[in-house]
Amino acid sequence: MLKKVLIGMAVVMLLGLVSFEIYFQSHSSADPAVERENSGMDFVELSHGKTYYKLHGKSGDPLLVLIHGISTPHFVFDGLIEDFVKNGHQVLVYDLLGRGLSDKPRIDYQKEVFPQQLAEMLKTLELHETPKVLVGYSMGGVVAAMYTQENPKYVLAHVYIAPGGFFKIEKPAIFTALPQFVLERMIFLNSMSYYKKMKPKSLDAAERFKTQSHFSGYYYALMSTIVHFEDVRSVYRDVMKQKKPTLFIWGLNDKMVPYEKSEELLQQYPEKGVVVVEDASHAINLTHPEKVSSEIKSFLKERAIFSSVQP
Repeated sequence: MLKKVLIGMAVVMLLGLVSFEIYFQSHSSADPAVERENSGMDFVELSHGKTYYKLHGKSGDPLLVLIHGISTPHFVFDGLIEDFVKNGHQVLVYDLLGRGLSDKPRIDYQKEVFPQQLAEMLKTLELHETPKVLVGYSMGGVVAAMYTQENPKYVLAHVYIAPGGFFKIEKPAIFTALPQFVLERMIFLNSMSYYKKMKPKSLDAAERFKTQSHFSGYYYALMSTIVHFEDVRSVYRDVMKQKKPTLFIWGLNDKMVPYEKSEELLQQYPEKGVVVVEDASHAINLTHPEKVSSEIKSFLKERAIFSSVQP
């Protein structure tokens, strides 16, 4: 009897997965070419393909480079850009390889891939030697720190928003126990639920995430990044020796990179400011854009970050 029940449950689960796969594929109609055409973004051809980017503001204004995280592309910063430009900054946003509108090559997405992409893009845009502030959100914090390791001369300061890598992350066994297509669908459903619940301001994050998640190669890149992600605390410790002004912004309710798990490494940072927003979660850029932009502007002004390079 038990054997029949187990077989029946397995059949139901299999039918459920097949049905969801059919539904998922039938709704995977996003055309990257159309999205790229309508985005208003430009692209540069780099060693791993096209990187899509957008420069906002006037050329020559103090430069902020905004680096998004592991899953959500450049639109995570949409609520901040206009405020920065009004404050007299030039703002560069772009999509990491494997995300958003940028190409999604079938490579091993090791952590070195992303700072290499940033360095190549800045050199191509003739911004590599421009003094800049790097604003890294989630995994973007790792990218910012690794870029600074190799290019300390051109980075004036860091802003880390809910940065990844401040504590050792154990990869769940589920990533090796389940088929990849099952993991992809689980990530899709969890992400959609997350974005719908958080009520972001000024944009429909759930719909925009759904669109980019249907681009071919997105889930391969996401899973490859997770598999190859390493303990990067040594990167942060190395960069903190440079004693650059640094601002941290965290949501107290962040469950993805919890503030309390990050405090040990955070306390070692010199020249830092820390802002913790009590009613915010990991997606603080989307839910509290005014607070985030206000804190960054105050940090830049109070620490006179760009004073040494102003004409």
